[in-house]
Amino acid sequence: MKLTVLLCCLAAVLYTVSAFPAETTEAPTPPPLNNNKGFRSISDALDSALDWGGYDSPRQSKVRGAIHAAYHEIQYRLTDNQREHERAKDQWGVVSGGRRDNLDRYDREHYGTRNQNRDED
Repeated sequence: MKLTVLLCCLAAVLYTVSAFPAETTEAPTPPPLNNNKGFRSISDALDSALDWGGYDSPRQSKVRGAIHAAYHEIQYRLTDNQREHERAKDQWGVVSGGRRDNLDRYDREHYGTRNQNRDED
């Protein structure tokens, strides 16, 4: 039942978010990640409603990581902002135990900086 509720909420949130894609601008600085406060609050509400503590337990962090990876990958597809794709890979790293520094490496290689405004998901 919890999984059904989670999947329905995720589908609704992703549909809503995709209706309002982030604006992108070309600039010498890294384009911002789309950290939609509405999505963040829904994600936090799901954590609370389902008694998940975020990234504190491995099982919970894998589900949360998958949700946030999907969100950032959708933003990448909508905006063509490569940084969103790199952040999605970081989130998949939470799920799989893989790399979690893709965005930092991308920023260093393309902008000569580290991601100092890392999102909190």
